[in-house]
Amino acid sequence: LIVVPANAGKGKKLSILMIGASQTNATIYPARVYALFNNENNPEITLVGTRRFVPKGVKIPENIVHEGYGGWRWDSFLTRWGFRGKNKNDGMHPDRPIGKNSPFIFPDPSNPDKGVFDLEKYFKLHNKGKTPDIVTFQLGLNDFFLATDENIAERTAQSLENMEKLIAEFRKLKPAPEIFIFQHIPGAQQDGFGKSYACGHTSYQYRKNLDFYNRALLKKGKELKLRVVPVYINIDTENN
Repeated sequence: LIVVPANAGKGKKLSILMIGASQTNATIYPARVYALFNNENNPEITLVGTRRFVPKGVKIPENIVHEGYGGWRWDSFLTRWGFRGKNKNDGMHPDRPIGKNSPFIFPDPSNPDKGVFDLEKYFKLHNKGKTPDIVTFQLGLNDFFLATDENIAERTAQSLENMEKLIAEFRKLKPAPEIFIFQHIPGAQQDGFGKSYACGHTSYQYRKNLDFYNRALLKKGKELKLRVVPVYINIDTENN
């Protein structure tokens, strides 16, 4: 248990880019993080991003932005370019959102049909040319969600390989941001899975996949000297 002063970081200014899939796209946790920082004893934070989704009936300030895309995987941010419709190999929900390329890929000046991964250009457009102080990743769930006992090891290995590639691009920035990766949250009880997925998936299989992936993610995170965040530890899975 690590205890820090209530005014730790007071007077500092931090910029944060939150990257992820549907949980990030929902904008709830980015808004919550911003709210927790928003008092005089905490650092002043600026959120970086181009995406902003507001759930019905929820009030979220205009400055709560991120890069969250439902159904996307680690590799989606590295390779998604020239998207024209459904592609079963590009994320779990490749038609959502339709027509969206990776925000970090831009047209090649010499060949507009080709995309070039360019983080420096992204931050020139969206953070005044500055590298953010912190980058968080909530990715991987769509890599392992539909896995089986037979292929979970293979899918996890491929996912973590793509994770390493994407993070390596951010570490090339000068100065390099502090990087946090989120372990994944437990799913609902089977009643919830039945309502959402009918016979397409089970809570039991998800929990097995989740345990395998989270363990591998923690190990790889330590190898890469990343900050691994166990965001699931205060969630009540018995009462949903």
